[in-house]
Amino acid sequence: MTFETRESAKLYLESLQPKFKVGRIFSRKKTEEEKQRRQSEFLKAIQERVKTEMIWHIRRLLLDIMSEEQLEDQALTENIQNFSLKITEEDLNKSVNPSAEINANSVLIYTDQLHKDLSKKVKQEAASITTDLEGIMKQHQDRKIEKINENIKQIESELEDFQDLDALEEQKGQLVTQLKDQVFNEDTSNDKIELAAKEFFYTQSVDINELLRRDITEEETEHETKAVNKDERLNAEAIKKRSQVALSYIKDLSPLEPFNKSITEQFNQLENTQMTIALFGAFSAGKSSFANAWLGEAVLPASPNPTTAAINKIAPVSEKHEHGDVLVQYKTDDQLLNQLYKIIEPYTSETFNALSDLVKYLSKTSKRY
Repeated sequence: MTFETRESAKLYLESLQPKFKVGRIFSRKKTEEEKQRRQSEFLKAIQERVKTEMIWHIRRLLLDIMSEEQLEDQALTENIQNFSLKITEEDLNKSVNPSAEINANSVLIYTDQLHKDLSKKVKQEAASITTDLEGIMKQHQDRKIEKINENIKQIESELEDFQDLDALEEQKGQLVTQLKDQVFNEDTSNDKIELAAKEFFYTQSVDINELLRRDITEEETEHETKAVNKDERLNAEAIKKRSQVALSYIKDLSPLEPFNKSITEQFNQLENTQMTIALFGAFSAGKSSFANAWLGEAVLPASPNPTTAAINKIAPVSEKHEHGDVLVQYKTDDQLLNQLYKIIEPYTSETFNALSDLVKYLSKTSKRY
């Protein structure tokens, strides 16, 4: 209890002493009035302490339990919200020790005993509410258990339906195998498709030293190109057409849909396959001469002086571009502005919003750079 409450308890205990007396004239009436006043003030203080320290705590605790357990009961909720306890004069007198002298120690003993007695009374008064709450919680738990048991039965029933799952998967595998055999029962087999792909991507080994010799003849080149026996090679285009015919038969078969999709993607890659070979080295190292020798034609300009400082890309002929077409891509003003500014940034604090501004600045300060 607080200091103020203990002081009020001390005054109350003093008023209970047999020798307690107030005034000389009409002392009996004044004494009774003072006793009643001290008792009322102490009773009011204790009532407020019980309300704030016990009653409100119990209400909050029980309502939190209902919220956590997701319990819905209007009557019980109202009982908890309306729960209260009235402290009487008998409750105050019950903890008094009539033979004890009034001092700080006896007051402390009295207030501790009063706190214990009031706590016990609050528990007794709340017993009916806690009993109702336990009953509702048990019903709620029983419903949960019943629902869980129903779910378990449903799962067990579904598991029984899947007992033959392995057999169904085996039948599915057999069906897929049969469909594949029916579609590829002729010469168009997976082995031949793979062989055709290998033949399509066949790369002849080339001796670089021989390639760089200017006196190589077209007959020698043709001779090396025909090193593979024509009778043993498969025509990739023919294989593609035959495979597309075969795929047309299985395009509507859902079990073979992944196979159909995979082969179709491989055909697209076959048609659009491009490989990039990068040549890089120091200035005038012979990169352009090497590329021209490889192509068999002077496509790139070659000179002892740096000629192709910019990146050059040689691409195959397409529907949009014929042999010999040249596409030149210039840097944008923003790119030039950014690159030039990075060069002079360490030497100036100026900023430029346009390339023309930078050019003007460089023209004026050319001697500095």
